[in-house]
Amino acid sequence: KETASNGASKWKESTATISKNTVSKNKNHGISAISYANINVKNKNVITYNKQTGIAVRENSYANIHASNTISNNSKEGVLVNGSGSKIRVQDKNTIASNKSHGVSALNSSKAYVTNKNTIKDNKRAGVNAQSKAYIDVENNTITGNTDSGIYVKEKGTKLDAKNNKITTSGTGISVRDNATANSIYKNT
Repeated sequence: KETASNGASKWKESTATISKNTVSKNKNHGISAISYANINVKNKNVITYNKQTGIAVRENSYANIHASNTISNNSKEGVLVNGSGSKIRVQDKNTIASNKSHGVSALNSSKAYVTNKNTIKDNKRAGVNAQSKAYIDVENNTITGNTDSGIYVKEKGTKLDAKNNKITTSGTGISVRDNATANSIYKNT
């Protein structure tokens, strides 16, 4: 259990595997990857009640988030990827719930792949968000109960592929606006 500024932070061409931890109540992010770092977050981590984002990835970094992690109740996004060259994969039965902003957010030319039976629910903004020329691929997930849209894509140069998702929300299911591009929206219910 961490109660520091960041729970776990990797930077400057680092690599780390984070498995079976509780990362909670940190002053900043629960886990962050900065400046060409690579992190593998797997096997039942609980990332919760952090003052910023649950997992933040930026400055040409990469995160693979898989195998039944719970990312919940963070003061901002559950998962954030920000900046050109930064990429995340959220896959294989993760739960991203009850965060005070978006469940998953991709910004500023980053890439996010959210696939394979994740549950993204009850977040205070969109379940999945992409803006500022980001690309996001959302496939085979349950996205439910988010206050705004299930999937929200905004601004010219931002791109979305959404396939085989079950989306129920109190806002709009899928919102594509302000000249964003929906490459493919297929078999969502």
